[in-house]
Amino acid sequence: MDDLVGKKLGKYEVEGVIGAGGMASVYRARDTTLGRIIAIKVLDPALAEDPIAVERFNREAVTAARLQHPNIVAIYDVRQEGPYHYIAMRYVPGETLRDIITRDAPLTLSRTVTLLRPVALALDYAHETGIVHRDIKPGNIIVNPHTGEVVLTDFGIARAQDQSHLTAVGMVMGTADYLSPEQVRGEEATASSDNYALGIVTYEMLTGNPPFFDKAVPEVLRAQLNDPPPPLSRFNPRLPAGTQMVMDRALAKHPADRFTTATGMIEALSAVAQHAASLHTTPPRLRADQPKTNPPSRPPLYQQPVKPTPMNRPIAPVLPNRTASSAPLARRLTPSPQRSQPVRSPNVGLWVAFIILLLLIGVLIAYLVISSQPKPGGPSGSAITPAPGGTSGIAATPVPGRATNPPTTATAVYNGPKRQGNGLDYAALHFDQPPVIDGRLNEWQVNSGIEISQTANIVPGLPRSKSWGGPSDLSGVSYEGWDANNFYLAVGVNDNVHVQTATGGDLYKGDHIEVWFDTDLGGDFSNTAMDGDDFQIGLSPGDFARIAPEAYIWSKRDPKLIASIKVAAQPRGNGYALEAAIPWSTLGFQPGAGRAIGYDIDYSDNDTPNTAAQEQMLSSSPHRTYNNPTTWGNLFLRLKTKD
Repeated sequence: MDDLVGKKLGKYEVEGVIGAGGMASVYRARDTTLGRIIAIKVLDPALAEDPIAVERFNREAVTAARLQHPNIVAIYDVRQEGPYHYIAMRYVPGETLRDIITRDAPLTLSRTVTLLRPVALALDYAHETGIVHRDIKPGNIIVNPHTGEVVLTDFGIARAQDQSHLTAVGMVMGTADYLSPEQVRGEEATASSDNYALGIVTYEMLTGNPPFFDKAVPEVLRAQLNDPPPPLSRFNPRLPAGTQMVMDRALAKHPADRFTTATGMIEALSAVAQHAASLHTTPPRLRADQPKTNPPSRPPLYQQPVKPTPMNRPIAPVLPNRTASSAPLARRLTPSPQRSQPVRSPNVGLWVAFIILLLLIGVLIAYLVISSQPKPGGPSGSAITPAPGGTSGIAATPVPGRATNPPTTATAVYNGPKRQGNGLDYAALHFDQPPVIDGRLNEWQVNSGIEISQTANIVPGLPRSKSWGGPSDLSGVSYEGWDANNFYLAVGVNDNVHVQTATGGDLYKGDHIEVWFDTDLGGDFSNTAMDGDDFQIGLSPGDFARIAPEAYIWSKRDPKLIASIKVAAQPRGNGYALEAAIPWSTLGFQPGAGRAIGYDIDYSDNDTPNTAAQEQMLSSSPHRTYNNPTTWGNLFLRLKTKD
């Protein structure tokens, strides 16, 4: 319906398209009388001859106009002009909750509560007015990112208790993923049905998908009737334990077992989040290092960071059928009966002071003896043991299954020779606790990174170059981390067409990531060919259906080494997120703060379905030569942003 842009409907001049649905399209328009910007919803002209469709469309305006609430979009006018039936309403700039979930999910519990509290207030108000929305879903919730305003919209199938039915008995209205069991059975939707749908939206925000997202519509409807949702921990293990108890009640199959109000669920979740925060259980965050030069803007996929959530801790259960109270969730421990204090001898203090004096004298003598010994590093100061590979640094000793505490001295800064290739330099920050490799990036504080855009860093002269030249729809951003056991990588890729048709040694023929390592930074500056300490590793997100994520090492085709790499991926917006853990033992490298290696990361693209072809590659080394480590950049292992 782009043909309306630039035309007038009554006093409204249509300026652009906002979005479109099954029955109507929404435009941005200007009220020429009042001079204000509005949104105008226009019924599809093909439905204008259907009296039920027209009545339902007009009823939306009448129903929503009865609701005067700051979190419900205001209706200004409803009219018809020629074949066009339209509703003029308040324009709310921003994005839908669907956009936010696609880009950022899983969201933290506290952010979920903040976004949904206004929606819950709007729903409770509508229910008190006698109106049931019947189509609560992320696409009908608009968020203004500048003001934080949240509004509920699209009352197209809402029904007031005093309105006649436009739906036949047993007919299901709404969206399958958010339908309550009673709606699936064809029963009348109630306020509890809306509250159930809001619970589904909450589940989706916390996990990234609605409970039965992997099923066809008929199976979804059966699951809404009979199956419990998968536990939250399957998709987001970092949520506070009490979250599951709240969601179990919100998504109860029987309406009487659910929260009686939408705000009741939100307040219960808020209490869980506040209690978890009071325990100070937030896991240590990895702060991605800020490059020396300002990086380009991040891809839209990561404009809003995915922040870590509190780790699981037991809390007091959320009891059913009780309103939230201000009392703390955790009970205070009852003090034990006060014990009588023993009577001390007046000479005890003198003896304690005498013993402390003897200890101080002993420490002083030991210090004088040790300091008189010659220092192995020469007169300038203490020695630094050279780390393997010829660079100075402090090498951490790996402990199987557990990351070691990193050194905290000034020697954690790399001061050795640096590769003078054309590649970008990266810094990997230390993880105190290993991240979960699930492709969701929960443990990464994504607040900086280096973007590889489609306008630069295209690698020339690589093999298969004759098959390149596909559409330039590719960009990506990467974040690097480490601990004593693994190198960690998180990437976000924007790619309008995702294709992966091959596995193993042929995964390069589809969309994938290539990571190149030269573990001998100190002695490999002149070797223009890869040797035993260089690695070319491919990481494939799979196709999110038939082909699973996988890793491959082209330079070391050892099945055991390949199997040691963990990789996971999730589809996100127009692209995907990928996460990997590569054992340092696989690379034959001993990590430590202050160490460095050669590094390059490439993004490979294939936009031709059912065809194994590598069409485009973007690289962190703009003029990288294939298999030539001297053209790569540097990767520095650091403890924090500035060390």
